[in-house]
Amino acid sequence: AIIRYCTDCTIHFKQYWNKGKCHRENDLPAIIWYSKDGTTKYKEYYNNGKLHRANDLPAIIDYEEKYIKYYINGNLIKTEPLNESIKSAI
Repeated sequence: AIIRYCTDCTIHFKQYWNKGKCHRENDLPAIIWYSKDGTTKYKEYYNNGKLHRANDLPAIIDYEEKYIKYYINGNLIKTEPLNESIKSAI
């Protein structure tokens, strides 16, 4: 994992790799960006270097810009606004 910190020692960014490709197992995000207050502001899910998330779940979640994107094997399926009902389900 690559972890970058802000000057105040809070985590700013995490990225997970496996065999040279962005990847994380067990339906966990491979890229995570954090706000200065420590809350998650952005997540991406990768499988062997491709944006991917099964079971009709979004592979990109942007909490600041309020959108989600669904990908299967690197192919964009759809984009939707992030609303409270979706936010609580993911």
